[in-house]
Amino acid sequence: MRKIVRSPVAAASVAASPRGVNPHRIAFVVIGFAILLGVLALLALGLLVANLLALEPAWLADARHSLAEARHRAGGVLAEFGDWLRLGR
Repeated sequence: MRKIVRSPVAAASVAASPRGVNPHRIAFVVIGFAILLGVLALLALGLLVANLLALEPAWLADARHSLAEARHRAGGVLAEFGDWLRLGR
């Protein structure tokens, strides 16, 4: 009967991998993440092209203006509160 001699690297890799993990399942997860990353990259590219070509709906300018005004007003409230704190109340 021949005894199989394994190298320390092969023995370590066998010991490090859990027996319940299917390598095909890991491959599917990696492929799934790659597909998701590709879809997100295409979406970002589409948004970039739409932004460069100034393709935006009319309501977006109104929403941007409203949010800028809200940011301005909130900043004023925080500045007033900071002034009130500096007065030592």
